[in-house]
Amino acid sequence: MHNPCYCLCYRSVEDLESLLAGPKTVDLDSMKQHMTYQGGLTVESPEVQWFWRLVENMTPEQHKALLRFWSGSPIPPVHGFDPKYNLYGEKWCITRADTAHNLPTSSTWYVKLALDLDWPGAAGV
Repeated sequence: MHNPCYCLCYRSVEDLESLLAGPKTVDLDSMKQHMTYQGGLTVESPEVQWFWRLVENMTPEQHKALLRFWSGSPIPPVHGFDPKYNLYGEKWCITRADTAHNLPTSSTWYVKLALDLDWPGAAGV
């Protein structure tokens, strides 16, 4: 029988803090690498490229606000964005909104962000 605290013997204080409280910053490279796209979007779509440029220029506090809106929590996934390491295997997703001229919406259970890409200024993206 294993001691439930056996893994704590091999961790630093920083590792334990990250395990309990989550990472302090968003790993954008991991987020991009494991992102899925729906609604006709791909990683090469101009709208997706625009989105990632916007996110890359955000502050850490803005990253937390985005995560809170997208997933319901401001804390990045403890083991990163790779679905094989997430509790329910959820895949983070960016999709096109079903209806036009709306603000972005999210489905926090499915970690899906729906963007209205038909707004008047989108043509210049």
